[in-house]
Amino acid sequence: MRESVIYQDILEEGEEKGRQEGLQEGKEEKARQIALKMLSAGFPVPEIARFTDLSPDAIEELQSRGKEEKARQIALKMLSAGFPVPEIARFTDLSPDAIEELQRQNARNV
Repeated sequence: MRESVIYQDILEEGEEKGRQEGLQEGKEEKARQIALKMLSAGFPVPEIARFTDLSPDAIEELQSRGKEEKARQIALKMLSAGFPVPEIARFTDLSPDAIEELQRQNARNV
């Protein structure tokens, strides 16, 4: 009987800790979403940091990932339109190797 009470206490503590961690992760994800919207609206990084409680480094990382994703999307469209890899590389600032990898991935997904 005593073991089941101890087990129940441990289980409840674990569930509470899991809930708290999940809430924190949700708040952080929401802050990142807000930061991305603010970046796209032209807000400066320090102001975004003030409103979201994200560090300027974290915001700049989001900004960098967003630019890279946009470059990959453009490269895929250019590939499908028949542009040569060197021209896509000049236009998107992606390396030819990265573009060729996108091309291989896209061929596998088709």
